Amino acid sequence: MTVSASAEEQNLAPLQVSVTKTQVAVEDVQGSISVVTADEIRASGAKDVFEAIRRTAGITVGSNSNSVGGRKSIQIRGMQSDHVLMLVDGKRLTGTDSQISHSNFQLSSVPMDTIERIEIIRGPMSSLYGSAGMAGVVNVVTRKAGKEFSATVDAFYGDETDANGGQERRYSASLAGPISDQLKFRIGAETGEVKATADKDQGWPTLEMEGSRAHNFTTNLSYGITENHQVSIDYNQGYDKRFRDDPYYEIKNNLGGVGYKGTISDIELDAKVYRTHSANKFVDSGNPYTHNLTDWIYSVDAVTDLNENNRLIGGLEHRSEEYRKEYDRPSSSDFSDRVHYNSLFLQNETSMVEDTLTVTLGLRYDHHENFSGELSPKAYISYDLNDDHTVGFGYGHGFKAPSITEGSDAYNSVSHGSTYLGNSDLKPETSDNFELNWAYNNGTAQLRTGAFYNNIKNLINTKDITGTTKQYSNVSTAKTMGLEFEASYPLLESLDASFNMTAMKTEDGDNDGKELSQRPKLFGNLGLTHTYAPWDLRSTFNVEYVGRQYMAEGEEESVPGYSLVDLTFVKPLNETFEARFGMTNIFDTRLASKDADFGAQEERGRFVFVGLRASF
Repeated sequence: MTVSASAEEQNLAPLQVSVTKTQVAVEDVQGSISVVTADEIRASGAKDVFEAIRRTAGITVGSNSNSVGGRKSIQIRGMQSDHVLMLVDGKRLTGTDSQISHSNFQLSSVPMDTIERIEIIRGPMSSLYGSAGMAGVVNVVTRKAGKEFSATVDAFYGDETDANGGQERRYSASLAGPISDQLKFRIGAETGEVKATADKDQGWPTLEMEGSRAHNFTTNLSYGITENHQVSIDYNQGYDKRFRDDPYYEIKNNLGGVGYKGTISDIELDAKVYRTHSANKFVDSGNPYTHNLTDWIYSVDAVTDLNENNRLIGGLEHRSEEYRKEYDRPSSSDFSDRVHYNSLFLQNETSMVEDTLTVTLGLRYDHHENFSGELSPKAYISYDLNDDHTVGFGYGHGFKAPSITEGSDAYNSVSHGSTYLGNSDLKPETSDNFELNWAYNNGTAQLRTGAFYNNIKNLINTKDITGTTKQYSNVSTAKTMGLEFEASYPLLESLDASFNMTAMKTEDGDNDGKELSQRPKLFGNLGLTHTYAPWDLRSTFNVEYVGRQYMAEGEEESVPGYSLVDLTFVKPLNETFEARFGMTNIFDTRLASKDADFGAQEERGRFVFVGLRASF
């Protein structure tokens, strides 16, 4: 199905995506997909993955539960951040959102200048990826080495114009190329700092936006045994320190593993063994402690064409998750536990009626040692009405297994005067999702409109056992439904326009069907990109709108909507150097000034930046 989500998709025809576990042209992906390219990331001045994807359809980036210091989280079609699976080059990241309150640490260790593209699929992907893909998948794809040496050096500086603090500095470098005809490497590093921003009403030491200091490193080594067989080694490491008032977090992430890709008897194989680890230390004047999350994943996927009209995809996966909470003081009780998953999946894509009708059927089974298991079916049908028009309808089942702390009877934690208990009788959270799409693409104009419906059951929350004791239980249900519209069109030879809008309704099943909190009813983006040929200057004007929403369950009054306006420029200076500069949040929108009920949700104020990149 042809999909259009953002301005860069004027040139999507040759672009291949991999989040579907096969290399496929983006216009042939069934369902709803968006792609953000490296050029767009640099032009926007985004400091992290969250900022890079916030303008895509169906995505909102706001505060998460009990958020602090302006931290952001991703929602896809109104489903919360721990229902979104985060990948780097197809590899899972540790689920800090599920284990650590108000965290957004998963992607803080990805150097921004090493990203080739970001793929976002909206809708459940549990049929391919299992647990945590209820809402969708975000896959960060990094650059790989080519046949020739290449290098980049990048420097970035920005400052808030009306704030005490908020300065940002970022420096990065990368080198990639062949060591021999068979051996290639890529290496990249990034260091940066964002100063904390003082609360504009109260001043120091009260913070409105937390500060951070990050140092990230990534490397890849690939060896072509033969033309059809390749092995690789990957390693990523990141250090991220977050400052807010007196306490601070130290986050150390690493992801390393080996992989094999090859073709045997017309069967394409992709095997991986990798380990992800995240150590998140919270330091304050009370009782410092560290969250340690470690995952081991062993997987093999196979793709084969049964005939010219049938493609079969299958895979096996074993995953081990370990969580340890360790206190610095011996008087506190540490906690640790481990769970194992075993999974298999099959998916068949069939083309019929002279390749105008495509039917995809998939099924995955995940066995979890603490509950019997979960089946995740998927069915999607798309039909090309003619060369320009495509319609599609799909169903998918998604699930998310209880986190280790939620699902362990041994878990006992005291926080803010209450005791929280785990529960081994928990069931996985599940969702049944339907979507209907129509797309138009004549090679110049691209349009897509669609409807979605998500029915979510067995949401995990706490229920009171006594006045001060709470236990995790399957107590909640919810529904999200809405309409999406996307369009991109060259208004002039030098002026491209893109637009997306989502109208959404949500229902809280445990609150008389009232709206879920922190889900805007209407949100969208308008982008204009102009190229001034005499100066070889590309400018991008973007307006992001976030509509009215309730900030807490049961509230009668919603907070007002708001808009963010950005203007950025990119100017190649010569074949080596490229400059970029711009201003984000031009009108200095501050949520706390609009309504105090926004609470911890805040946007960076008016921000002016400049960057310089050298490519060799």
